[in-house]
Amino acid sequence: NNCHPSFLHVRQGDLMVEVNGNRGDGATLMQFCKTEQELTMRFLRTKPLPGDDPIEALQALKEKVEERRQKELEARKERQKEAQRLREEKKRAKEEQEAKEKKEKEEKKKAEQAEQARLKAKKQQEEKEAKEAKEKKEKEEQEQRERE
Repeated sequence: NNCHPSFLHVRQGDLMVEVNGNRGDGATLMQFCKTEQELTMRFLRTKPLPGDDPIEALQALKEKVEERRQKELEARKERQKEAQRLREEKKRAKEEQEAKEKKEKEEKKKAEQAEQARLKAKKQQEEKEAKEAKEKKEKEEQEQRERE
């Protein structure tokens, strides 16, 4: 009863007309109530009670439905916001990772270039020293020949 508007509550004087899709007299319907574990019942209201205004009850039901719809809309909007926030966070993380990888690649390239420059300078130094040694040897040989 509490799940439905008050005008739908089962009241004294209402007649049970169906149980689980079966119709019949009171004894037959009571037998279904005793044997079945799950019941779907239909009742017939014989007379409205004072204060039962179906229009007010329908308005109250409409308001509850609208309230529930609004809550569902708000919940959906919150889920959408959260999904958007997660997408943006994922995008930022991806961009940060890409920037980090780019920086590492640039640093590696700079290190390789520095190593190549160091090796080139070392080779030039070795060539210079070799040339100087050769010139010194040639000079010594020439001096030796001049002395002879």
